[in-house]
Amino acid sequence: MKTAVIALAVTLGLGACAANAGSLGTLSMGDNYFNNSVTGSFADFWTFTTPTATNLGADAIANFSFKGFNANITEIELLTPAQASVDNDTNYIAKASGSAGGIYANLSGLALPAGNYVLEVEGNSVWKSGGYHADINISPVPEASEWAMMSAGIGLFGFIASRRSKKAS
Repeated sequence: MKTAVIALAVTLGLGACAANAGSLGTLSMGDNYFNNSVTGSFADFWTFTTPTATNLGADAIANFSFKGFNANITEIELLTPAQASVDNDTNYIAKASGSAGGIYANLSGLALPAGNYVLEVEGNSVWKSGGYHADINISPVPEASEWAMMSAGIGLFGFIASRRSKKAS
């Protein structure tokens, strides 16, 4: 009898920590929204691909209901697929802890090469169930030729402005 109770407790304890694995596919430039419903503690892994070198920002925000925020976001991590398979909480590209009260967590300003990545969202539901929504925003990294054109344009404006100031005097 005692062994059966312990086995049941272990089974229920392991079942209380839900994990979701979803694929967002290849992301398009701009905002890429997704959400999830959660029960108990959770660690959700969202895989995605960036088609080109990008600047990436990601955030997860607890859903709001008539009772208030219904999930605590404890952290988000950006990982490679190899890092996600180990997930030892010490090997990641970037990590952000949840805000006070667990309302949101945010990663920003990450320059990444094209490739496959995993966004992990961790937390727990406040009541029997809760939820969160998240956003991954990617924007292209300017190439060297674009920087050269922009610098030449700024230089041209400076040259024209200096010539005008010489004519005025």
